[in-house]
Amino acid sequence: MKMKETNLNEIKRITKTFANLEPTPAGEDILSMFVIHPFIHDSIWYEKMYRDKSLDMEKYSFIHSRILQEWRKEFYDRIDKCNSLERLYMLWQNPWKMTFMKYCGDELGQKDYAKYLAESWITEENPNMDANVSRREALKMFKKAEKLYLMDEEDLEHWENLPETITIWRGVSKGRVELGLSWTDDISKAEWFQQRFADDDNKGKLLEVTTSKSNVIAYFNTRNEREILLDVFKVKDNIKLIG
Repeated sequence: MKMKETNLNEIKRITKTFANLEPTPAGEDILSMFVIHPFIHDSIWYEKMYRDKSLDMEKYSFIHSRILQEWRKEFYDRIDKCNSLERLYMLWQNPWKMTFMKYCGDELGQKDYAKYLAESWITEENPNMDANVSRREALKMFKKAEKLYLMDEEDLEHWENLPETITIWRGVSKGRVELGLSWTDDISKAEWFQQRFADDDNKGKLLEVTTSKSNVIAYFNTRNEREILLDVFKVKDNIKLIG
């Protein structure tokens, strides 16, 4: 059976569709330094400002429709010139990587799907609280992915050698969701995450659960966090608060 190939042209079309989104100020000020957008981070188009040798930042703000239209025209050209999936993928801002998978995943071949799903999850700062991709949606993606391509050789070996019953931990710091998919088999790592944003009013939580290996979706140690990706919804009634 022939393996499905990645449809680069369709991914380009989808990418252009997301480029049509309006940049939203990340703060209350309409001229906030940062904006929320899949491909734009700063509120000023610095590349054009420096190209035109002007220091008038407001003149090149993305709140102006003319600037936005010019940017889109140039950005569409960049998309058209992408000759690889990697180049297209790199256009997406890190907080939008899982959104890329949600909307472009069906156009990826089997190997690319697993590879870029793992990359997207690891690259996002806090994928468990992604506003565009729910934890249940993320779980569905991971269950669809081939584990042979989802994990590197060392991580796959670690996952394969996990015991049939395993105790794992999750550190929940201030502002983080408790029922996240990210756990670890190293309690010291969990304790670090518990204290990551701790203050006098919120010391964080340390959670523990004992589960069967069948609920462990993947293992990632790319960032030396010994991350266990868990189907937390199947074990939520067995989770204990231990710290």
